[in-house]
Amino acid sequence: MEQNNKNQNTALLVMDVQSTTVKMLKDDMYFINSITKIIQTARNNKMPVIYVVVGFRKGYPEVIPNNKFFSVLKNRTIHFDTEEAAKVYMFIEPKPGD
Repeated sequence: MEQNNKNQNTALLVMDVQSTTVKMLKDDMYFINSITKIIQTARNNKMPVIYVVVGFRKGYPEVIPNNKFFSVLKNRTIHFDTEEAAKVYMFIEPKPGD
């Protein structure tokens, strides 16, 4: 990763790393170790780290039937419509300054 002292418009986006999502991975520890190293490299290089999560209200009222990906959530046993589901996985959660 390049040093961020010349390009102030660069940031690392850490997306979809909620606990619910990470637990669905086959080899979640490989993913966690990899992304932890990337996040730490960005922090060491003074690059902003921005976390983006997807969350829904109870019953998924914001999901329209035309959305093939998210409409499946309404019928699954995995719940993305809780406050807990929107939390970033504990080993990669944001730190002050992120």
